[in-house]
Amino acid sequence: MKVLVTGSSGRVGRAIYIKLMRTHQVVGLDKTPCSTADYIGDIRDKTLIQQALKGVDVIIHTAALHAPHVGLLSDDEFQSINVDATEQLALEGIKQGVKQFIFTSTTALYGHASTPEHTAGWVNEQITPQPKTVYHRSKIAAEDKLKSISDVFKLPVTVLQMSRCFPEPADLMAVYRLTRGIDARDVASAHLAALDTRPSGFNRFIVSGKTPFKASDCPRLFND
Repeated sequence: MKVLVTGSSGRVGRAIYIKLMRTHQVVGLDKTPCSTADYIGDIRDKTLIQQALKGVDVIIHTAALHAPHVGLLSDDEFQSINVDATEQLALEGIKQGVKQFIFTSTTALYGHASTPEHTAGWVNEQITPQPKTVYHRSKIAAEDKLKSISDVFKLPVTVLQMSRCFPEPADLMAVYRLTRGIDARDVASAHLAALDTRPSGFNRFIVSGKTPFKASDCPRLFND
């Protein structure tokens, strides 16, 4: 099966590319040259996208602006890259016969919902997002666009909302690994599982490391 991975020079995209290349034909697209980027350019470049999609069966879309870009780039850039380019990629994929779209999203979009008053937050896929930043809003908007596309065109779409997995100081990383952290290699494994199982319709899953805590622990964790 031929798979296009966007954002394939990034930490997560590269991990996905390397994981999938053992069992699938993988092509990568990124604006930054890298051994895992077969196409170099802007995710908004329609001509480039059309070239990269030739013969592709599945799209894995990781390319995006992220939280560190908030305040450095305009809201219009977040809309253009995170929302409009996602919609364009899915629609171009449909034109070229793509059979599945896997979207790499984030648990960060739950925002204030993950920090309620008087208790620690317990987040699952049923929680309503309460975004804090334009980054959160853009990822929600992109998910909504894909839901509409899936409904109209019957394209199977899987959204994987990954928890925190980027390099940080060891003490901070240890805390996040207890609550909502994950290794990039496990994120890659989740994408491979979504690719191989190919659930029908539109589906949304949180991808995170296993926590030793339960929902009933939240009040005590808040007090600690």
